[in-house]
Amino acid sequence: MEASFQTDQRSGLSYVYKLPNLPQDSRIIPDYLDDKVKEHPERQAAVYYPMGGGKSCITYRQLQDQSVQLAAGLIKTGLKVGECVLLIAPNCLEYIVIEMACARIGVCLIFQKFGSPATDAVEMAKSTGCSAVIVCAFGSSALYGESIVQEWQKTPRDGSTDPPLAICAGFKATEGNLSYEDLVRPNELASAEEIHTVFEVQSAVQMEDPLLALMTSGSTGKPKVVLYNHFQFINVLRASCFTLPNVDGARYFNDRPFSWAVGAMLGTYLIPFSGITLVFLDPEISVRKGDGVMIRNILQDERCTHAFLMAYIMYDLIHADAIPEYGLSLVEYALSAGQPLVKEMTSKFMAKFPNVLLGQTYGCTEFGPFAFQTYSMVADTDHVSFNCLEMAPNTEAKVVNSDGRLVTKNTVGELLLRGPHLFERYVTNEEGTKAACTPQHWFKTGDLVTMNDDGCIRFVARMSDAIKRAAVLIYPVEVEMVISKHPDVDQVVVVGVPDERFTQELCACVILTHSPGSSEERLDTIKEWTSDQFPPGPDGLSLSPKYFISFQDFPKTANGKTSRRDLTKIAAETYGC
Repeated sequence: MEASFQTDQRSGLSYVYKLPNLPQDSRIIPDYLDDKVKEHPERQAAVYYPMGGGKSCITYRQLQDQSVQLAAGLIKTGLKVGECVLLIAPNCLEYIVIEMACARIGVCLIFQKFGSPATDAVEMAKSTGCSAVIVCAFGSSALYGESIVQEWQKTPRDGSTDPPLAICAGFKATEGNLSYEDLVRPNELASAEEIHTVFEVQSAVQMEDPLLALMTSGSTGKPKVVLYNHFQFINVLRASCFTLPNVDGARYFNDRPFSWAVGAMLGTYLIPFSGITLVFLDPEISVRKGDGVMIRNILQDERCTHAFLMAYIMYDLIHADAIPEYGLSLVEYALSAGQPLVKEMTSKFMAKFPNVLLGQTYGCTEFGPFAFQTYSMVADTDHVSFNCLEMAPNTEAKVVNSDGRLVTKNTVGELLLRGPHLFERYVTNEEGTKAACTPQHWFKTGDLVTMNDDGCIRFVARMSDAIKRAAVLIYPVEVEMVISKHPDVDQVVVVGVPDERFTQELCACVILTHSPGSSEERLDTIKEWTSDQFPPGPDGLSLSPKYFISFQDFPKTANGKTSRRDLTKIAAETYGC
């Protein structure tokens, strides 16, 4: 009987497993810091540029000393392994010390965005079972810090009439609260007894004890609280190092808020894990002010070899005035994430900074960075593999149809992931955890991708972003890639708006370049040009959007991504039926 199935057909299915590139061990995060202190105690661990000017630094030895002192103080408050503490703070050196101190004693940090309403912050602390809150607020934000503490003190404390524990940094601690400065005691070292106690507790913390919880961006609904233990997050950091070549010992710039996934996974926790010097600033400088010249100067003055650059920083650097002595001559590698790179912006960046190896990484809060691609020259952006990303080591990936079955290579389907860096669970959201993962521990990303014959993936769209017009699914990225080529288009996002006849119609949300002419006239020109690029398809309809709207800036999610949900709402209110 002749075989009717050839085994090599299996290779045509969308599945890949990348082998680990490093051995596993049972260390926890502060173990890595203590090892790095032995290697280079006087190396700068972090350099901070605040909004008001100047800068401050902390060495590896100072980070170890201060984190041990703070850990000793936290132990005296009665905090124990496994308890949770809410941390709400801006980017600052104290943030990093708090991260390391809590990790030493097995206290899980719940990260809350700085600037969140006091009631929201306290509700998060209560819903996640926090035993205490740590609030850092400096200068003009002191009143904000006080408002959080006051709201927190209204929370009943089980079995005690005392107010719940609050630790204040940068503003005065009122009665019943503790001062961060008093716990750290910057002008004196911890006693031998305190050091012994801290390391005794640290030795009892294990790799599967909880480390931290991060909030998702909320781009697909209400933000979820994503819990990681030490082992899982260390594997996230391994993947991060894969996307940042030669990062060990690098001077690395990252402006992202530390409470965001990319600020932790590709930022502060790389200090103990990889021995980097993290150069960071107040995000208001890079986001609100858009000061590309200052960022470029910081990169040069701090002799940064690596930089994390969101798309808007790349834009600011491209358009910053030329100063010969302040290029990016020392930066060897720049990494971008958050959303797919646009070919035109990538080409402009590489043309202006030809010595920089540019990479992009693709990840999510629940799994960390899991795929990447690098570009070494402008010509790479015209290659068929542009935006086709290689999976990180120790990662399994598959692409499935709506029935959960593997699709063939180069077929669109949902991306599922599995590996040791998969998060533990959503805090206080058991149903959400069950919905996010299959019984076989595959995480359902909600992203539509294709996988090529080499096991690389290309992002197509969020499942929730797909537009169904007249029974045909349209993926916005295929329209956006064409419109972005028009010289008057700086950025573009295509969304769906309600339509009585076709259910949905396409609307292009456009940020125009700085060129002469009225917005209305330029939009009309772009619309006419776009119509020429998209002849009618098999369904008789063109992919050219019916509507165009001009924006000065796009709304952002809590984690800094372009908010398609808000753009869809604006477009629907403007043109929807």
